[in-house]
Amino acid sequence: MQLKIDLPDILPHKKVMFLIKEIEDILSKEGIPLNIKQESLDKNDPWDNLNIEDIAVDTGIEDFAKNHDHYLYGTFMKPIFVDTSALIAIGNKRDIFYSKALELRYSLKPMN
Repeated sequence: MQLKIDLPDILPHKKVMFLIKEIEDILSKEGIPLNIKQESLDKNDPWDNLNIEDIAVDTGIEDFAKNHDHYLYGTFMKPIFVDTSALIAIGNKRDIFYSKALELRYSLKPMN
């Protein structure tokens, strides 16, 4: 029988070794022989070495970051302030401001 366990790469090495030792202990108590092979994912992931300067394109648009909605979708961003209580009210039908929060939500122009 073969057992494969995939552990996330974000686990510290010490934690991984602890988990492997726990598995070894459990199986050895049952008299089950164990052969562990550790395999790491490819460490040469190109996303890890991405240099944004190498792929950046100068569009010549000075306010692109601020007004990207306009340049991408032809519309300007509409700044709006929404109190956190409105967001909470939308998620709770029993909230006293639920209907007002929904009214506000549907009065805003949907994004296409």
